[in-house]
Amino acid sequence: MKIKRIPRRLPEPAESTRDIINSILACNTDAELLKALTSIADVPKCKDDFCHWIDVFDKFDAIIETGVPHTDDKDAATRPLAVIDIYEPGERLALVTEVLRVSALILDSCASRNLGLYNSQNALMCMLCCDSLALVTGALEVLVALGRHRRHLEAQREKEFLFRLTVCAQTWSGLVKTGQSFTLEQYALDDVDKFPETVRNLKFEFYLSATEAAAATEAAAKQGSTATFKPGVTTILIKNLRESTSETVMQLLRRLVAEYAVPYNHQFELGSAIKLVQCFPSLAERQQCLRIRLLAMSALVLVRAEDVTLLHIFRHDPNVVTDLINMSMGSDKAPVLLRCAGIRVLQALVQTQMTVTQVLKDLGCSSKHGLFPTLLRTSVDKLLSNDADQAASYPFITNLFTLAQLLVSYQTGCAELVAAGLPQTLLAVIKSVTARKFATRTARILDLVFETCRDSHAFLLESRAVAVFADRFCQEIAEAEKVIQAQQQQAQEAQQGDASSSAAMEVEEPGAKVPVSTSTTSTNDKASACPTDKKSLLKALLRFLLMVMREPLFSPSIRSLVEGALPRALEVLVRNYAYFGSTLWSLAAKWVVEFCNSEPNLLMVLQDSGLPGAFLEVIGQSVPPSTEVVLQLPHVVAALALNERGLQAVRDANTIKHMIMLLADPRYSSCFAGGNAGSLGVYVDELLRHQPTLREAGVDAILALFANLLETARQNPLLISFNNSDSFLRIRGHNPDFGCDIAYWDPEVEAGPATSSSPDAADGAGAGAGA
Repeated sequence: MKIKRIPRRLPEPAESTRDIINSILACNTDAELLKALTSIADVPKCKDDFCHWIDVFDKFDAIIETGVPHTDDKDAATRPLAVIDIYEPGERLALVTEVLRVSALILDSCASRNLGLYNSQNALMCMLCCDSLALVTGALEVLVALGRHRRHLEAQREKEFLFRLTVCAQTWSGLVKTGQSFTLEQYALDDVDKFPETVRNLKFEFYLSATEAAAATEAAAKQGSTATFKPGVTTILIKNLRESTSETVMQLLRRLVAEYAVPYNHQFELGSAIKLVQCFPSLAERQQCLRIRLLAMSALVLVRAEDVTLLHIFRHDPNVVTDLINMSMGSDKAPVLLRCAGIRVLQALVQTQMTVTQVLKDLGCSSKHGLFPTLLRTSVDKLLSNDADQAASYPFITNLFTLAQLLVSYQTGCAELVAAGLPQTLLAVIKSVTARKFATRTARILDLVFETCRDSHAFLLESRAVAVFADRFCQEIAEAEKVIQAQQQQAQEAQQGDASSSAAMEVEEPGAKVPVSTSTTSTNDKASACPTDKKSLLKALLRFLLMVMREPLFSPSIRSLVEGALPRALEVLVRNYAYFGSTLWSLAAKWVVEFCNSEPNLLMVLQDSGLPGAFLEVIGQSVPPSTEVVLQLPHVVAALALNERGLQAVRDANTIKHMIMLLADPRYSSCFAGGNAGSLGVYVDELLRHQPTLREAGVDAILALFANLLETARQNPLLISFNNSDSFLRIRGHNPDFGCDIAYWDPEVEAGPATSSSPDAADGAGAGAGA
């Protein structure tokens, strides 16, 4: 079902996001799409809006629903037998599997606010019944990615949906009839010979009521069968199931349902039992079934977060948390995908805030030599090494860092991990260049540590965290500066080449027109943006440096930064906002404002570095067209004008006029939507009250703003009329440069009778109403 679009303006997606979207939408055949999806190993965590991906998900939905019942058919969407053999093995099955995998990656990378628009849950619910373990796994991965932000279904489908998740997540002792309990690690690693012979047998019991038995007998008689069904407990027993039949899961399920009159509410559970017993002798298939169970547990915990302790799986298996930890972190014998699935269950349990204490206790977070701190240190050492096989463990380490980020978001977990030496362990990742992929996540974890636990401040100060973050920030900026210089040199060479070719053509054919080459321009535009991963890392580093500035304990560390390379790095960022983006420019502005207000005596040192001059120069030329940036400008000017030298620089650069004239620039019209223009006026008024010497420049700038508006109106075909008193001006009409109506009117004139036949009066009334 197509996703309903939200009628609002969206910001431009990240370049990496736009490239993936275009590559998917450009595919016209299934073979092209399968090749494109297979090449997508990961989707950058840009936190773009889900609405950017609507066209992609509409295309995915059309592919998924080709093999499932129509979503409007309620009976077909809920009955397991309605989806028998929904996809035949082959290219179509591989395509749907890749669609589910990429869908989960996209949902995991999107911001969570609009994930409820995802509209293929009915198809995912149907896929839980199919033969293919890969399809079931893909459907559950999408459900886990949606998590608590999924859209709730209708009451009947929601009940069926939760029931199917519960069946997929329940313990195996009730399905394979082992007669004893086994751990997850044993299920994942042991050969089938180490289990009782009963694991090869299908034994399924269900209760048939008198009404159901009579209905089944009557239905059999209509088909010419003499079979009779008696009410009570019915047992289905098939010994050595895998060797005794060559039927598929759905074929066998259909035969058993007809033979034993299995009621509808037991059909899905019977199908799951058949699937597990058939796969149990094969270790690879059993591991995939175990992964399905763990993913179902994650999805069920996130869906039922309000009563997770009452879930069926936790009542029947109270040691599930310990079991998960032993399987995922106790050893590295289990496959990486299984260990990742186990950690995702722990993440879901921590997110529900119900089992945080138990998870912390079982992980040994309070001890420096506990399981989780030791495993985290081992993982960091592996990241910092030059081991060729370290890429294979990236998914596990990523999930491990995500779990650490969730744990430090709680006061208890943060305090225990800080005492266990978490800051010192993670700072090594910030220092290392080889672990760039995890540096951003590490910076966010330490940001949470600083914000959540005040006891961590002493550890961070002792570990020189501020200097480590500043050095990494300057290192990333220096690398980016080299890229910018190379791009500028390439652009100059291209311009010189175009000029020389144009001159040559003029010599050959005087008066001939030279076509504009677009290849160089498009290449430069594509390369002119900072890579998404680098931009995310710079944001995380700068946010931490901004946060520690508000803590007096770190004041000496902050003062030492001004004499280092940080001001030069910030200057490069400020002057090249087209490369770094408006968010980083705004963070740099906030850092300067915070520093000047907290350390006004060191403003002169900052001025000697050239950073304030860079800000004033950019404000005088062109600032990023962002609401956050524009509203930050008065605070920046106020901070830079705290001493006489800075005040004189503001006056010489005519900064007040440049700042106020943004109100008349069409490029910034979207920045002043709502009450943003009034907010900017309040901030400018506050600036002029605190700096009386700037008032004259402020008044001149306001008058210049009105003069600019009048000149713009005169240059456009607008109706201009003056009333008797020259104190009011009325301009009526639509200005395409601003994208809105400009209207100033005399309140006394507008209060006149509306029945006037004068065209001016009528237009004035319309302008007043529109304004």
